[in-house]
Amino acid sequence: MSGSMAGSLISGVIADRFGRRLVLVASVVCHAICGFCLLLVDSFLALVAVRFLVALFGLAIFMTGCTLAMEIVGESKRSFAGMLLMYGWVIGMLFVSAVAYFARDWRVLQLILSSPTLLLISYYWILPESPRWLLDKQRYTEASKVLKKIAEVNKASEVDDKMLVALCEQSAEEGKTNVQEENFGLLLKSRTMVIRLAILCVNWCVCTMVYYGLTLNVGAIIEGDLYVNFFIMSVMELFAYALCTVTLDKLGRKKVYCTCLIVSGLSCLGTMIPILVDSSKWPNHHQSVPDLRHTSGIMVPYSFPFN
Repeated sequence: MSGSMAGSLISGVIADRFGRRLVLVASVVCHAICGFCLLLVDSFLALVAVRFLVALFGLAIFMTGCTLAMEIVGESKRSFAGMLLMYGWVIGMLFVSAVAYFARDWRVLQLILSSPTLLLISYYWILPESPRWLLDKQRYTEASKVLKKIAEVNKASEVDDKMLVALCEQSAEEGKTNVQEENFGLLLKSRTMVIRLAILCVNWCVCTMVYYGLTLNVGAIIEGDLYVNFFIMSVMELFAYALCTVTLDKLGRKKVYCTCLIVSGLSCLGTMIPILVDSSKWPNHHQSVPDLRHTSGIMVPYSFPFN
């Protein structure tokens, strides 16, 4: 989590300066190298250090990829593009649980999970740079090529060179009039934006705490096989993304967001009702948590073969 925090703080700044595609591919390369380095660690401190870097570059991949996805599509498609990213997230969770079920040795599992990252290096040749970033950096020739390619793929015959030139000229004029660069300090000057930012930060903190609390504690809250339970929870998350895909544009962001918060909060509180009614029928915490210290799965922190 510390690595994820570091990645979220620096990836956006670097991507704004050097471009989305370059930072994305560089993060992929570093993430792959760190993933394979985990196979060579021989101490707990080395494990923690490399895991920190894995999380840092992994978050950089997600943040930069999300930004690129938002900027390369039109405004009407942004929510759909964002949800497609989350489908990739949950497919990865399903893949991890399935592979971990059969590959119980953590080094073998790490090798299997790190190998597909090498395929993502091809993004440098497959993905275009963000046209919005190119226009912002006044790299109009490159932006025109990307936009023209997008128009060709979308079969937008009405888009021609004159239209692209006019778009670049308009962007240049807007850049001259807007001489004040945007920064985080400007955000703090607005009382309304400060309040909204504070609410979202607290809200995101709570959501993350509950999400990872439930996900990482799946072996304790649900009786049965740890890997099967994690797989089932991943499937439920897949349904959640499908629900968001259908409702976000129809009902709006705020209604869906608030409804999900209220329903999930009440559901978490509701789990106490059966225990309060008759606690004798429910196992206590020590009975429900399986002893995993003698297993060899990477999902178990006690399994590493060193002191």
